[in-house]
Amino acid sequence: DVLYNGNVVELRNPAAAKKLGIQIVYQEVDMALVPTLSVAENVMFNDMVMNMGHKQFVNYGKIRKDAKEALARLNIDIDVRRWCGTLTLAQKQMVLIARAVQNSCNFLILDEPTAPLSDTETEELFRVVRHLRETENIAIIFITHRIQEVLQICDSYTVMRNGQIVDTTPITSQTTSKEIVDKISISKINKKSYSSYNLFKNNIGNSEKLYILQRYGLIKTTMFIDNLIRDNISFNIGELHFDFKTFITKTKAIIIEMIW
Repeated sequence: DVLYNGNVVELRNPAAAKKLGIQIVYQEVDMALVPTLSVAENVMFNDMVMNMGHKQFVNYGKIRKDAKEALARLNIDIDVRRWCGTLTLAQKQMVLIARAVQNSCNFLILDEPTAPLSDTETEELFRVVRHLRETENIAIIFITHRIQEVLQICDSYTVMRNGQIVDTTPITSQTTSKEIVDKISISKINKKSYSSYNLFKNNIGNSEKLYILQRYGLIKTTMFIDNLIRDNISFNIGELHFDFKTFITKTKAIIIEMIW
């Protein structure tokens, strides 16, 4: 069941979700934008397509004005007359967020929003997320595989397995990467599915272990690796044991090569 403010609701299509103020920004931003339309037209796309009624003419002055206001709410400076095809990925993402909040938005779902972004662009995204939460009073579901981002931007985290919630826990100053990794490792690794690769034997090589860690988002940046070395984290995935103090320090060069 889907509960909305404590009540069971049926969401049969995106239009039904939008009527409840549920908006989503997908990871594939280019699929949701029209590159040959302006920023203003893309921000106001829902109004232009869904809310025209019996109107036969588009008031482009109002379209540009409303788009500017939507971007200004996020403190984003993008020329609304630019073609969307000329924007960076980060700018396109901001256009989609502006489109979402321009409509009635109570819940905003961000689907792996940092995947295509640089560190600087990610910080700008986090600024916008905090602004929406604190100023616009919008609840945000932040979908990511990057554990450090969960600790940095979220108030709580939820681990799911096969469409079911495994655990929901508030994030406090005591929350650690190891705590989240332990829950992810239980929920994301299916021993039966990977038996053909023989990944769950302790005698496999470091390169195979590195593959598992990278494949499941447990290693993303050298900063995270350094934290693991310093924190001396160890955990199990199935029957496979990881001890980062001994494992990472010996193979850091290999990890960096795989990441970059």
